[in-house]
Amino acid sequence: MLKKILVIIVAVLMLVSCSASKMNIVKDTYSEGKVSINYPQFENKNDKEEIKTLNKLIEDEALKIMNQYDINDLSGLEIDYEISFCNEKIMSIKYSGLGNVKKAVYPNNIFYTSNIDTQNQTILKLSDVVDVDETFLDKFKGDNFSAVRSEQIGFLEDLSTEELKNKLASNNFYISESALGISVEVIHVLGDHAEYEIEYTNLDGNVRWKSFYDKYINEI
Repeated sequence: MLKKILVIIVAVLMLVSCSASKMNIVKDTYSEGKVSINYPQFENKNDKEEIKTLNKLIEDEALKIMNQYDINDLSGLEIDYEISFCNEKIMSIKYSGLGNVKKAVYPNNIFYTSNIDTQNQTILKLSDVVDVDETFLDKFKGDNFSAVRSEQIGFLEDLSTEELKNKLASNNFYISESALGISVEVIHVLGDHAEYEIEYTNLDGNVRWKSFYDKYINEI
């Protein structure tokens, strides 16, 4: 039976990450059988409809990982989250954990993201943030992007432009205080997923990025 657990205690780190939003954030948990998925929710003391709608959007995004599994085939799924950026206009969330499928040789390392325009209550795609053109792809494969994990340095060098475009089509990206991060799928021996980050200063020539930055980050 589905069980929802609302954790009333507000985590200090979450408040720091989202201090500019002037709204408290609480942790909510979806729990069913051996599935446990944590995700953030805006505290809604006055029961406002717009906050309810926003929280439902966040919840749906957090639980989208369930679309990749048949719950009857799962022997375990545990997901936690980190808010990498949050202000009055946008929330960027990273989800990570382990998924275990019955009879599978090994568990899967899971990583996915959610980027939400909190004012308009919409999901942002990578194409809303940057122009994914040839210049950007060259930067992605070059030294402008840094691998978060050192063992994954150089993985992108052997990918063709078309292969790289296909990997970016998943819109698995996040933003932080100073960098744009993008996650791509890799083979299991490399960790199942790999994250690469580029400093904002190295995106100055990207027209769409300038528009995004001015709208969501620069003007708080």
